[in-house]
Amino acid sequence: DLHEQGGQLKLVISDRHVERQLAHEGLIDLLGRENVYIGNEWLGATLRRAHADAVRYVEGGRDTP
Repeated sequence: DLHEQGGQLKLVISDRHVERQLAHEGLIDLLGRENVYIGNEWLGATLRRAHADAVRYVEGGRDTP
């Protein structure tokens, strides 16, 4: 389990329909809202934000569970 090992899963999605499906299945709650990044037409910017958060987590600034 990633959480038991101190890891996290970051998910970047660009479609609100997919977001609704994930929420309906309870996966957003399972992952944690802070670990699901909703992109727009600038998906690269969202991916860079997720990557920066992940790097900060790995380097010790673990501000997300």
